[in-house]
Amino acid sequence: MIKRKLLFLSVAALLIFTALLISGHQVKAGVDMKLWDMLPSDDRASIPQELTKIEGAQNLGNQTCDECHPARDNDVDGLQWARNPHYRAKNAKNCEVCHGASSKHKDANDYTFQVAFRTDQTTNPNRLSIKDENRLCLSCHGKIKTLSMHGGAEVGCLDCHQIHRNDNPRLLKSRHEEDYCYSCHSNVQVENNMPSRHPVEEKHMTCSDCHRPHFTQGGKHLKERRSVDLCLSCHSDKQGPFAFPHMASEDCMACHTAHGSVNRRMLTVDQPFLCYQCHAVPFTHEGSWYATNYNCTTCHSQIHGSDQHYIFTR
Repeated sequence: MIKRKLLFLSVAALLIFTALLISGHQVKAGVDMKLWDMLPSDDRASIPQELTKIEGAQNLGNQTCDECHPARDNDVDGLQWARNPHYRAKNAKNCEVCHGASSKHKDANDYTFQVAFRTDQTTNPNRLSIKDENRLCLSCHGKIKTLSMHGGAEVGCLDCHQIHRNDNPRLLKSRHEEDYCYSCHSNVQVENNMPSRHPVEEKHMTCSDCHRPHFTQGGKHLKERRSVDLCLSCHSDKQGPFAFPHMASEDCMACHTAHGSVNRRMLTVDQPFLCYQCHAVPFTHEGSWYATNYNCTTCHSQIHGSDQHYIFTR
Protein backbone atom coordinates (compact mmCIF):
# COMPACT_ATOMS: atom_id res chain seq x y z
CA MET A 1 0.00 0.00 0.00
CA ILE A 2 2.81 2.41 0.91
CA LYS A 3 4.61 1.66 -2.36
CA ARG A 4 1.44 2.43 -4.33
CA LYS A 5 1.02 5.78 -2.55
CA LEU A 6 4.65 6.70 -3.28
CA LEU A 7 4.21 5.76 -6.93
CA PHE A 8 1.03 7.84 -7.14
CA LEU A 9 2.70 10.88 -5.56
CA SER A 10 5.70 10.57 -7.88
CA VAL A 11 3.50 10.46 -10.99
CA ALA A 12 1.44 13.42 -9.72
CA ALA A 13 4.56 15.48 -9.06
CA LEU A 14 5.87 14.70 -12.54
CA LEU A 15 2.59 15.78 -14.15
CA ILE A 16 2.52 19.04 -12.18
CA PHE A 17 6.14 19.81 -13.15
CA THR A 18 5.39 19.12 -16.82
CA ALA A 19 2.33 21.39 -16.74
CA LEU A 20 4.32 24.24 -15.19
CA LEU A 21 7.08 23.80 -17.77
CA ILE A 22 4.62 23.92 -20.67
CA SER A 23 2.79 26.95 -19.28
CA GLY A 24 6.11 28.78 -18.88
CA HIS A 25 6.91 28.23 -22.54
CA GLN A 26 3.45 29.35 -23.64
CA VAL A 27 4.16 32.83 -22.28
CA LYS A 28 6.83 33.18 -24.93
CA ALA A 29 4.87 31.50 -27.71
CA GLY A 30 5.85 32.59 -31.21
CA VAL A 31 9.22 33.95 -30.10
CA ASP A 32 12.52 32.40 -31.10
CA MET A 33 13.60 30.94 -27.74
CA LYS A 34 17.29 31.24 -28.55
CA LEU A 35 16.81 34.94 -29.31
CA TRP A 36 14.74 35.43 -26.16
CA ASP A 37 17.34 33.76 -23.94
CA MET A 38 20.07 36.01 -25.35
CA LEU A 39 18.34 39.09 -23.98
CA PRO A 40 19.44 40.29 -20.52
CA SER A 41 16.98 41.01 -17.74
CA ASP A 42 17.29 44.78 -18.22
CA ASP A 43 17.84 45.75 -21.85
CA ARG A 44 18.17 49.51 -21.26
CA ALA A 45 20.95 49.16 -18.68
CA SER A 46 23.15 47.15 -21.03
CA ILE A 47 23.05 49.52 -24.03
CA PRO A 48 25.98 51.97 -24.34
CA GLN A 49 24.30 55.33 -23.70
CA GLU A 50 26.69 57.26 -25.97
CA LEU A 51 25.36 55.37 -29.01
CA THR A 52 21.78 56.55 -28.53
CA LYS A 53 22.33 60.01 -27.08
CA ILE A 54 20.48 62.89 -28.80
CA GLU A 55 21.76 66.24 -27.51
CA GLY A 56 19.08 68.28 -25.76
CA ALA A 57 16.35 65.66 -26.20
CA GLN A 58 14.16 64.14 -23.50
CA ASN A 59 12.56 60.71 -23.29
CA LEU A 60 8.82 60.79 -23.97
CA GLY A 61 7.96 57.09 -23.96
CA ASN A 62 6.25 54.83 -26.43
CA GLN A 63 2.85 56.48 -26.15
CA THR A 64 4.24 59.45 -28.06
CA CYS A 65 5.85 57.24 -30.71
CA ASP A 66 2.60 55.33 -31.14
CA GLU A 67 0.79 58.50 -32.24
CA CYS A 68 2.59 58.36 -35.59
CA HIS A 69 3.92 54.78 -35.59
CA PRO A 70 0.97 52.67 -34.37
CA ALA A 71 1.28 49.02 -33.41
CA ARG A 72 -2.34 48.15 -34.06
CA ASP A 73 -4.11 45.37 -35.92
CA ASN A 74 -5.29 47.74 -38.68
CA ASP A 75 -1.75 48.85 -39.51
CA VAL A 76 0.43 46.40 -41.48
CA ASP A 77 3.77 47.75 -40.26
CA GLY A 78 2.51 48.05 -36.71
CA LEU A 79 1.07 44.54 -36.73
CA GLN A 80 4.40 43.09 -37.83
CA TRP A 81 6.16 45.04 -35.08
CA ALA A 82 3.69 43.72 -32.51
CA ARG A 83 4.65 40.18 -33.56
CA ASN A 84 8.34 41.01 -33.42
CA PRO A 85 10.50 39.30 -30.73
CA HIS A 86 11.94 42.70 -29.78
CA TYR A 87 8.45 43.99 -29.02
CA ARG A 88 7.99 41.17 -26.52
CA ALA A 89 11.36 41.65 -24.81
CA LYS A 90 11.45 43.48 -21.48
CA ASN A 91 11.97 47.25 -21.96
CA ALA A 92 12.56 46.82 -25.71
CA LYS A 93 8.99 48.03 -26.31
CA ASN A 94 10.46 51.46 -25.62
CA CYS A 95 11.57 52.77 -29.02
CA GLU A 96 13.97 55.17 -27.33
CA VAL A 97 16.12 52.27 -26.12
CA CYS A 98 17.58 52.00 -29.63
CA HIS A 99 16.54 55.28 -31.30
CA GLY A 100 17.39 57.74 -28.54
CA ALA A 101 15.27 60.34 -26.76
CA SER A 102 12.44 61.52 -29.01
CA SER A 103 11.34 64.99 -27.84
CA LYS A 104 13.29 66.95 -30.51
CA HIS A 105 12.22 64.46 -33.18
CA LYS A 106 8.57 65.03 -32.25
CA ASP A 107 8.71 68.80 -31.83
CA ALA A 108 10.57 69.46 -35.09
CA ASN A 109 8.97 66.56 -37.00
CA ASP A 110 12.49 65.92 -38.28
CA TYR A 111 13.91 62.41 -38.67
CA THR A 112 17.48 63.67 -38.16
CA PHE A 113 16.76 64.03 -34.42
CA GLN A 114 16.74 60.28 -33.86
CA VAL A 115 19.31 57.51 -34.07
CA ALA A 116 19.17 55.88 -37.49
CA PHE A 117 20.76 52.72 -38.79
CA ARG A 118 23.00 52.18 -41.76
CA THR A 119 20.31 50.77 -44.04
CA ASP A 120 18.21 53.94 -44.13
CA GLN A 121 18.31 57.74 -43.73
CA THR A 122 21.73 58.19 -45.32
CA THR A 123 21.71 61.94 -44.67
CA ASN A 124 20.99 61.62 -40.95
CA PRO A 125 23.94 62.93 -38.85
CA ASN A 126 22.93 60.47 -36.10
CA ARG A 127 23.20 57.50 -38.44
CA LEU A 128 25.28 54.71 -36.88
CA SER A 129 28.37 53.23 -38.50
CA ILE A 130 28.69 49.47 -39.02
CA LYS A 131 30.86 49.22 -35.90
CA ASP A 132 28.43 51.16 -33.71
CA GLU A 133 25.42 49.43 -35.20
CA ASN A 134 26.91 46.08 -34.22
CA ARG A 135 27.86 47.39 -30.76
CA LEU A 136 24.26 48.43 -30.18
CA CYS A 137 22.86 45.03 -31.20
CA LEU A 138 25.53 43.08 -29.33
CA SER A 139 24.96 45.01 -26.12
CA CYS A 140 21.93 42.73 -25.72
CA HIS A 141 22.90 39.82 -27.94
CA GLY A 142 26.35 39.53 -26.44
CA LYS A 143 26.48 35.75 -26.45
CA ILE A 144 26.88 35.64 -30.25
CA LYS A 145 29.81 38.03 -30.72
CA THR A 146 32.79 35.68 -30.42
CA LEU A 147 35.19 34.68 -33.19
CA SER A 148 33.08 35.91 -36.11
CA MET A 149 34.82 36.38 -39.46
CA HIS A 150 31.76 38.30 -40.62
CA GLY A 151 32.54 41.03 -38.11
CA GLY A 152 36.11 41.28 -39.36
CA ALA A 153 34.79 41.71 -42.92
CA GLU A 154 32.63 44.68 -41.81
CA VAL A 155 29.39 42.79 -42.18
CA GLY A 156 26.71 44.44 -40.06
CA CYS A 157 23.78 42.85 -38.27
CA LEU A 158 21.37 44.62 -40.63
CA ASP A 159 22.98 43.09 -43.70
CA CYS A 160 21.11 39.91 -42.80
CA HIS A 161 18.43 41.02 -40.32
CA GLN A 162 15.49 43.39 -40.71
CA ILE A 163 14.36 44.72 -37.36
CA HIS A 164 10.91 46.31 -37.66
CA ARG A 165 8.77 45.16 -40.57
CA ASN A 166 9.42 41.51 -39.99
CA ASP A 167 7.49 38.74 -38.25
CA ASN A 168 10.19 36.16 -38.94
CA PRO A 169 11.24 34.81 -35.49
CA ARG A 170 14.93 35.29 -36.34
CA LEU A 171 14.26 38.64 -38.06
CA LEU A 172 15.96 37.47 -41.25
CA LYS A 173 15.49 39.53 -44.39
CA SER A 174 14.33 36.48 -46.31
CA ARG A 175 12.74 33.21 -45.28
CA HIS A 176 15.25 31.52 -47.57
CA GLU A 177 18.55 32.33 -45.90
CA GLU A 178 20.65 31.47 -48.95
CA ASP A 179 19.20 34.55 -50.68
CA TYR A 180 21.18 36.97 -48.51
CA CYS A 181 24.19 34.64 -48.15
CA TYR A 182 24.50 34.77 -51.94
CA SER A 183 24.58 38.57 -51.87
CA CYS A 184 28.20 38.24 -50.69
CA HIS A 185 29.05 34.62 -51.52
CA SER A 186 28.18 34.65 -55.22
CA ASN A 187 30.76 31.95 -55.95
CA VAL A 188 28.83 29.57 -53.68
CA GLN A 189 25.63 30.35 -55.58
CA VAL A 190 27.34 29.20 -58.77
CA GLU A 191 28.53 25.99 -57.11
CA ASN A 192 25.07 25.30 -55.64
CA ASN A 193 23.65 25.30 -59.19
CA MET A 194 26.13 22.82 -60.63
CA PRO A 195 24.94 19.38 -61.82
CA SER A 196 26.20 17.55 -58.72
CA ARG A 197 25.41 19.52 -55.58
CA HIS A 198 23.91 19.61 -52.13
CA PRO A 199 20.12 20.20 -52.32
CA VAL A 200 20.20 23.85 -51.18
CA GLU A 201 18.38 25.16 -54.25
CA GLU A 202 15.70 22.51 -53.74
CA LYS A 203 15.18 23.90 -50.18
CA HIS A 204 16.08 20.56 -48.58
CA MET A 205 19.15 22.13 -46.94
CA THR A 206 20.16 25.59 -45.79
CA CYS A 207 23.52 27.28 -45.34
CA SER A 208 23.15 27.13 -41.55
CA ASP A 209 22.96 23.33 -41.63
CA CYS A 210 26.74 23.42 -42.00
CA HIS A 211 27.74 26.99 -41.09
CA ARG A 212 27.32 29.20 -38.03
CA PRO A 213 26.87 32.82 -39.20
CA HIS A 214 27.85 34.50 -35.92
CA PHE A 215 30.81 32.55 -34.62
CA THR A 216 32.94 29.56 -35.49
CA GLN A 217 35.16 26.99 -33.87
CA GLY A 218 36.55 25.76 -37.17
CA GLY A 219 37.43 27.54 -40.40
CA LYS A 220 34.80 29.03 -42.71
CA HIS A 221 32.25 29.31 -39.90
CA LEU A 222 31.71 25.54 -39.86
CA LYS A 223 29.73 24.00 -37.03
CA GLU A 224 32.51 21.47 -36.37
CA ARG A 225 36.24 21.93 -35.96
CA ARG A 226 36.91 19.27 -38.61
CA SER A 227 34.97 19.21 -41.85
CA VAL A 228 34.90 15.40 -41.82
CA ASP A 229 32.90 15.42 -38.56
CA LEU A 230 30.37 17.76 -40.15
CA CYS A 231 30.02 15.56 -43.25
CA LEU A 232 29.61 12.39 -41.20
CA SER A 233 26.72 13.93 -39.27
CA CYS A 234 24.67 13.25 -42.43
CA HIS A 235 26.76 10.64 -44.26
CA SER A 236 27.08 8.25 -41.33
CA ASP A 237 27.36 5.23 -43.65
CA LYS A 238 30.87 6.45 -44.56
CA GLN A 239 32.01 6.47 -40.95
CA GLY A 240 34.48 3.88 -39.60
CA PRO A 241 36.39 2.56 -37.92
CA PHE A 242 37.31 0.14 -40.72
CA ALA A 243 39.79 -2.71 -40.69
CA PHE A 244 41.20 -1.20 -43.91
CA PRO A 245 40.64 2.59 -43.85
CA HIS A 246 41.17 4.84 -46.85
CA MET A 247 43.43 7.60 -45.56
CA ALA A 248 41.76 10.15 -47.84
CA SER A 249 38.60 9.70 -45.77
CA GLU A 250 40.22 11.71 -42.98
CA ASP A 251 39.43 14.81 -45.05
CA CYS A 252 36.36 14.70 -47.30
CA MET A 253 37.57 17.81 -49.11
CA ALA A 254 40.55 15.83 -50.46
CA CYS A 255 38.17 14.34 -53.02
CA HIS A 256 34.88 16.27 -52.78
CA THR A 257 33.81 19.88 -53.10
CA ALA A 258 31.66 21.35 -50.34
CA HIS A 259 28.89 22.93 -52.39
CA GLY A 260 28.74 21.58 -55.93
CA SER A 261 30.73 20.29 -58.89
CA VAL A 262 30.46 19.51 -62.59
CA ASN A 263 31.75 16.03 -61.71
CA ARG A 264 29.70 13.16 -60.36
CA ARG A 265 29.32 12.82 -56.58
CA MET A 266 30.68 16.35 -56.11
CA LEU A 267 34.23 15.20 -56.88
CA THR A 268 36.93 17.81 -57.39
CA VAL A 269 38.21 15.91 -60.45
CA ASP A 270 36.43 13.12 -62.27
CA GLN A 271 37.55 9.50 -62.05
CA PRO A 272 39.98 7.93 -62.74
CA PHE A 273 42.14 11.08 -62.74
CA LEU A 274 41.14 11.97 -59.19
CA CYS A 275 42.64 8.72 -57.94
CA TYR A 276 45.83 9.28 -59.97
CA GLN A 277 46.56 12.38 -57.91
CA CYS A 278 47.67 10.01 -55.14
CA HIS A 279 47.95 6.59 -56.79
CA ALA A 280 50.09 5.58 -59.76
CA VAL A 281 48.43 3.61 -62.55
CA PRO A 282 48.54 -0.07 -61.43
CA PHE A 283 50.82 -2.19 -63.59
CA THR A 284 47.86 -4.46 -64.31
CA HIS A 285 46.09 -1.53 -65.98
CA GLU A 286 49.02 0.08 -67.82
CA GLY A 287 48.19 0.72 -71.46
CA SER A 288 44.68 -0.63 -71.03
CA TRP A 289 41.35 1.00 -71.75
CA TYR A 290 40.58 0.87 -68.02
CA ALA A 291 43.44 3.23 -67.17
CA THR A 292 41.75 6.29 -68.66
CA ASN A 293 38.11 5.42 -69.34
CA TYR A 294 36.79 3.62 -66.29
CA ASN A 295 35.62 4.58 -62.83
CA CYS A 296 37.91 3.16 -60.17
CA THR A 297 34.97 2.72 -57.83
CA THR A 298 33.29 0.28 -60.20
CA CYS A 299 35.65 -2.33 -58.78
CA HIS A 300 36.88 -0.55 -55.63
CA SER A 301 33.32 0.04 -54.47
CA GLN A 302 34.07 0.45 -50.75
CA ILE A 303 36.37 3.39 -51.36
CA HIS A 304 35.77 5.06 -47.98
CA GLY A 305 36.94 1.97 -46.10
CA SER A 306 36.44 -1.77 -45.89
CA ASP A 307 36.41 -4.50 -43.26
CA GLN A 308 37.09 -7.22 -45.82
CA HIS A 309 39.74 -6.22 -48.33
CA TYR A 310 42.68 -3.82 -48.35
CA ILE A 311 42.01 -2.55 -51.88
CA PHE A 312 38.35 -1.82 -51.07
CA THR A 313 36.83 -4.23 -53.59
CA ARG A 314 34.34 -5.54 -51.08
